[in-house]
Parts: sequence; C-alpha cells; structure tokens
Amino acid sequence: MALIFERIQTAGIAALSYLIGDDKEHTAAVIDPRRDVEIYLELARKANVSITHIFETHIHADLVSGARELAARTQTAKVHASVEGGAAYAFEVEPVKEGNRYAFGEMVLIARHTPGHTPEHMSYVAAEQAHPDSPWGVFTGDSLFVSSAGRPDLLGKDADKLAAQLYDTFFNVFGNLEEGVILFPGHGHGSPCGADIGDRLESTIGYEKRFNPYFQKTDRNAFVDLALSTAPPEPTYYRRMKKLGGLAARPGKANPAGARSGSGTRKRPAAFRAHRLHAVRRLPGRRDDGMGQRRFSAPRHSAGDGARRKDRLRRFAGA
Repeated sequence: MALIFERIQTAGIAALSYLIGDDKEHTAAVIDPRRDVEIYLELARKANVSITHIFETHIHADLVSGARELAARTQTAKVHASVEGGAAYAFEVEPVKEGNRYAFGEMVLIARHTPGHTPEHMSYVAAEQAHPDSPWGVFTGDSLFVSSAGRPDLLGKDADKLAAQLYDTFFNVFGNLEEGVILFPGHGHGSPCGADIGDRLESTIGYEKRFNPYFQKTDRNAFVDLALSTAPPEPTYYRRMKKLGGLAARPGKANPAGARSGSGTRKRPAAFRAHRLHAVRRLPGRRDDGMGQRRFSAPRHSAGDGARRKDRLRRFAGA
C-alpha cells in the first residue's frame, strides 16, 4: 500500500484542499474542495483511484465549495458534513459526528469536533488502521493554522462563546496529539480567516505548541482576548458567501443521510449554481478587488462615442 496525498493551493484566497487515499484499495477522499473540481478528477485519474468521500471541515465564508459539484461529477462520492453544533443543510449530506471513522485501505480518518471558528467545525485525524491511537497527521480546516488560529467572529454573533470553544479545541483536542503529528491546515498565509497566518503550508503539533501565539495563552481569558482582538478586517463578501457557498446552513434539523431537503421545493444542482456564479464573473463592467468581491460599474455611452473611436483609430493608423 502506498499513501496517495495531494495538496491543492488556490491562489488569491490562500485556500488549501487535499486529496488523500490508498492505491491498493483504489479509493480516495477530498477534503474541502474548491469550486473548480476538475483538478481533483484529474489527480484521481492519474493515481487510478475513485473519489468515494468528500469531507467538509465547516461551512465556508470565503469560498464557494465544490463539494456538491464534485459529488455530481464523480457519481461515486457523497458529501460528508458535520452535524455537530446544531448545523443543518439545505441539501443531502452524510452526517459526520465526533469520533466517526472512515477507512481507506490501511489508512483511517477520524472525525474530531473542533468548534471555535464555527460551531460545527470538524477536523480529521489521519492514522494507520493498525495504530489508530497514534495518528501521523491532522487536517485542521480553519481551526488551527500555522502560527495562528481561526477567527471566531464570522457568525456575527456569539464571538465570545466561540472563542472560548476555540480555547478548548486548542488545549483539549490538538494539545493532546503527539508532537510529531503533522498539521495540514485549510488556509495559508494571506487568508483573512485567521490573523497573521504563517507562510509555511504545514507544520507539526509540537512546533505550534512552542511557537504559535495562541498556544502560549494557557489562561482561558487571555486566549479569548487574543482571539477577539487580532482578527483582521472581515471582507464584505463573507456573509453573502456563507449563503452562496454551496454549504449554506439553515435553521432546523439537519438532514439525515439520504433524506430529501425542503418541502418539495425544487433545488438547483450545485453545478448550475457554480456555473451561474462563474457567469457573474464575466458580466460587463465588473471589477474584481482581488478578494472575490464583485463590483459593477455601468458602461457609459454617448452619441459622440462612435465618432471619437473612429478618430482615435485614424490617429493610431497615422491617417
């Protein structure tokens, strides 16, 4: 058995997603897929594996999830999402709870509820099937970053409560992992999802315990103060993206596996929604501020525009 591991970095928003699997069983999982899912399909073809699981660590505020489109494209994978913390979804998911285990050949992913950035946040500990209590890696999503932590204020409410939960996540979950465990975060340097995220794409638990400023705040109140005072300015599109991102939550009971969502209302497929968002990016007059915020300016025309264009063309041609 050889482990299949690919890290995919999305420029601009510094998002990190992963394809991980087993070449003997020919199965793989994708963690936190971006909207453009072609890269995961190509990597799976090259590795000769089938994508059978799609894991979301949390409901994203900064990107459109590709989970539903990837599931539709593969026809073999289901979306697995946390139902901890009262999370509910407007589409079908395989519910993930604390302690759930998912085997890929000789590797196993173990779900750990790690609230703080969001109430439902789930991390995935990676271990060998023969040694599940001695993991070698952890996919931390937006809870623990290199040299930083996930901001607790993006819900627009309960930031104090979430910051306190993040403290417990740091010291009762990640802090109990062995120091050699490799950290695979959901974002890198430049993302506003955390304050001053380090420029390395991975780290170890031991290194973070020694140098991550949040691990140095062993007092709960001091930790909460740091988490609330260091969050960078929130991009204005984040709250809208929570609704459009493909993992939008809504009040009510989370859909169990295989259950239909809503009351018979037809839902547009993820691929349609993704292509619709893609089409928006091509609208005339659109300007992009580099953070994914869409700004529009109406094109201006006047009766003399045609004559002025002809005059400029004659001058350019030397007429």
